[in-house]
Amino acid sequence: MTAVEDGEKLDTTRLAQVKRCLVIDDNASNRLILEHMLQQWQVECDSCENGFDALKRIIDSAPYDAIICDYHMPYMDGLETMRMIRETLILRDGYTPVILLHSSSENAELHEKCANLGIRFRLSKPVKRDDLFAYLSNLQHPETAAPSLPMEVARETETQTNAPRPGVRILIAEDVAMNMLLIKTIVGTLIPGAVIVEAINGADAVDQYKRGVPDLVLMDVQMPEMDGLAATSVIRELETVTGRHIPIIALTAGALKGERDKCFAAGMDDFLTKPVAPEKTKAVLDKYLSGMQ
Repeated sequence: MTAVEDGEKLDTTRLAQVKRCLVIDDNASNRLILEHMLQQWQVECDSCENGFDALKRIIDSAPYDAIICDYHMPYMDGLETMRMIRETLILRDGYTPVILLHSSSENAELHEKCANLGIRFRLSKPVKRDDLFAYLSNLQHPETAAPSLPMEVARETETQTNAPRPGVRILIAEDVAMNMLLIKTIVGTLIPGAVIVEAINGADAVDQYKRGVPDLVLMDVQMPEMDGLAATSVIRELETVTGRHIPIIALTAGALKGERDKCFAAGMDDFLTKPVAPEKTKAVLDKYLSGMQ
């Protein structure tokens, strides 16, 4: 939980460099409390419940001055979330300070992982108002260290797909870089050790298929040079020679019956609606890769 405190009034001028903050926490009550604290300090706050939604916010909005991220979250923990966000911010606007909230006993492994990701601030829960204020006040001071505070052990959430599939090969065809990053992160989180092959359009997807037949294809429908429907038709033609049938999953911006019918007519097996959701992606991967060990 996150604590609510009513102490002496804090000097909000110390937060002059923190105008906008993103809160990432799967617990709605915790998000509400953090939002309340930030609003009291005149800090504009956006909040979301997981790393995938956070990435969408970062892509679609103006830069944030700070990110407050919970460590224990389903599908993607706080460190994986920050790794994904760091990659995105490198593409966009560089460094953004992060405060990691956690409930597990602090150890050397967590410290090392945070250091590798450039996370200098680790704040134990329940979050104290004065501690959070102090961290936000010192985001620009590299000498500030994370304190050792009492913490309780939290239960890890099982997020991987049903069975380990070391070396499974997945071809992702997507022409938008940010969409590719999101889909790669979801797949990599659900199937650790998967070999992910990227293609930037339909023609590239066909070439990648010829170089090494994947176990599953995630195919964007709308792409330049050759769209996903045409690429699927070419791949199905190639399979008349090989005798194999590789699952091809359409990535589509719409779920209208007419568009779905076009996907199935081209030879696709299933579809995912963008923006891709981790729960639905997990269901599709389990469905078509369940026989692989």
